[in-house]
Parts: sequence; structure tokens; C-alpha cells
Amino acid sequence: GWWALGLGLVLGGALGNLVDRIFRSPGPLQGHVVDFVSVGWWPVFNVADSAIVCGAILLVALTVFGIEPDGSRKTDSAGSRKEAHQ
Repeated sequence: GWWALGLGLVLGGALGNLVDRIFRSPGPLQGHVVDFVSVGWWPVFNVADSAIVCGAILLVALTVFGIEPDGSRKTDSAGSRKEAHQ
């Protein structure tokens, strides 16, 4: 489930920005992405940008913690690593 959420956020954000590029002025495939969220000192961004960043952080965290796309955890025992080197 978490992998699906992370991939969905990245894909949804990318498609959102692509739709802006295709359909906004000045013309097809020349449009500008509209950034409308301004939080004080932070650079201005939009919801699609936020979704891409949050999805990417989630995917990196899942990888670091060894959670596989099927939901199982990657396990490395000392014995299996020792046998692999012999």
C-alpha cells in the first residue's frame, strides 16, 4: 500500500505539471506551470510539486527501511552474508 501511495503521488504530481504545460498559455506544449502556494521564506510551489516531493521522500524511506513493494521486509542475516562470501 505504501509503495502504491508513493508511486501515485509522484505520477499524479508529474501528470498535473504536464497538464499545465500542455494546456496553459501561451500555447500547446509551451505553457507555464502555475505556482500558487507561498509559505513565508520558502520558495513558491504548487500541489503537484508537493506531491512529487512527498512521494519521492516516501519511496526513499521505504527503500532505506527495507520494505519491498509486496509489503514484505528485506531480511539479511549474518549467516547468509557469510555464506555468500565463501
